[in-house]
Amino acid sequence: MSDFEKIKENYQTYIDIIERFEDSNLSALFEQLGERVAVAPANAQKDEYGCKNGGLVELSLEVLSMMRKLNAATGKQCELKSLFKVALLHDLGRIGTVSNELFLQQDSDWHYEKLGMHFKKNQELYEYAPTQFTFQILSNFGVKLTEEEYSAIQSVQISKPLNHLGRILMAARTMIV
Repeated sequence: MSDFEKIKENYQTYIDIIERFEDSNLSALFEQLGERVAVAPANAQKDEYGCKNGGLVELSLEVLSMMRKLNAATGKQCELKSLFKVALLHDLGRIGTVSNELFLQQDSDWHYEKLGMHFKKNQELYEYAPTQFTFQILSNFGVKLTEEEYSAIQSVQISKPLNHLGRILMAARTMIV
């Protein structure tokens, strides 16, 4: 299977799950930003998970799979809708903002070859964490999060689980990357 076919297949799986939420705001978000989400890398450096076109969606699907396993293994179960929503949307800000890409194609052969930096971070967005962009994008499209979902996603930015869902999210990310 070619890289393009894999990106397309992963994105279709991702969107099929997103559509189950039956949320018109999420639908509008992915109608406008879907192509960017489909091809976005999860990271910039080659030794980081998801450093490739389509890496963000691939990582999100892996996180979802791991979160489902961890949720099943714990005595305290998370609401599945929240688990799915957090897994698929927690890193959405890795695309950047509604109007600016976070990761750009590397144009320096030296950085690419010597440092393994396959992408470079957009200097206009350099000072912000992807989680901030996640919340900004969701807010721009009117996507509502429960307090539990918000705290779980916030756990990633502060590197400290704020609730059970955040613990499962952080554990899943740690096991994958």
